[in-house]
Amino acid sequence: MVRRRFTVGDIAEILEQWQTGRIISSVSISLGICRPTERKYFYAAEARTYHQDKPIPPQGWKLFLREVVPDLLPINSLRGVQEAFSLSG
Repeated sequence: MVRRRFTVGDIAEILEQWQTGRIISSVSISLGICRPTERKYFYAAEARTYHQDKPIPPQGWKLFLREVVPDLLPINSLRGVQEAFSLSG
């Protein structure tokens, strides 16, 4: 099994698609993410009273995820690594 690292933006996209009413298998196919991984984030949102039929959190999914899963990579973390390699070469 291959593990994949997710950024805050990746998980926010999963939750945004879920919020629009898409079913798990549809989100899985469109983003290339396995269903158990998606469910983990859907359940975290539902445990904090966010559901498909309710609006997104007022602060947005990204801030919500930083509170719920603080060890996620920030959106621009890989960009910083790429810039460091291009500057050193």
